[in-house]
Amino acid sequence: DYTAKAGTFLPFGGGSRLCPGGDLAKLETSVFLHYFLLNYRLERLNPECHVTSLPVSKPIDNCLAKVIKVSCA
Repeated sequence: DYTAKAGTFLPFGGGSRLCPGGDLAKLETSVFLHYFLLNYRLERLNPECHVTSLPVSKPIDNCLAKVIKVSCA
């Protein structure tokens, strides 16, 4: 049993107030990510930007990236 504290962020609610569109929103996000990862790649604007690889690859500082459409060749 989990009782949320006052002010806790619950994006899709919970219990009897569960958002009926929550599953649709998760599906739309999954479809977007699938399409984006297949058709685009990210390239760091500053190659000197340091990246950590554990537990996942991510920049140490705020590092800007360029979104590049992958050609259908």
